[in-house]
Amino acid sequence: MAQNQIIIHKISPLMFDYFDRHALTGEASDLIVSYPSKVIRGDGTEGWYLHQMKVLQTDEKKPILGLKIITDISDFKKDEIITIRIAKKDRNGIFENIFSQSFSEPNTLYNISEREREVLLLLDEGKSTLEIGTQLFISNHTVSTHRRNLLKKFEAKSTVDMLKKATAHGII
Repeated sequence: MAQNQIIIHKISPLMFDYFDRHALTGEASDLIVSYPSKVIRGDGTEGWYLHQMKVLQTDEKKPILGLKIITDISDFKKDEIITIRIAKKDRNGIFENIFSQSFSEPNTLYNISEREREVLLLLDEGKSTLEIGTQLFISNHTVSTHRRNLLKKFEAKSTVDMLKKATAHGII
């Protein structure tokens, strides 16, 4: 799942769900949502930017006006993990995190190749070594090598353990 897919299919639904739920109680303006994304600058270089959003006004229990601040954090952000954080203002006006979830682009967290990812996806479908080899036009020995390498990269003792870790990190 590419970074933009993480933002579209994971981050945005979470953010809007929180805004909508808190709008019903009149607390949407008490939230701040933040997450980083990698952006290509005008000069062609890549940089990490922090997106921070806050609802300024609601109408009939729905957010209608918001503020988004984008800050260059390239000097500080060194990993490829995208973490959404939702903070809510308490009685003293201090924002405290109420939700946090991290996502990573496939292949970056465990440094797996595209072919290893294909094998991983087919293993998740319950395919055997023979079926995977046939589908990918590679030998059974090559499939076994990919599986062994994946087990090492995921530091897993079994295929089931490896698939659980891959699922938990959004790789499959």
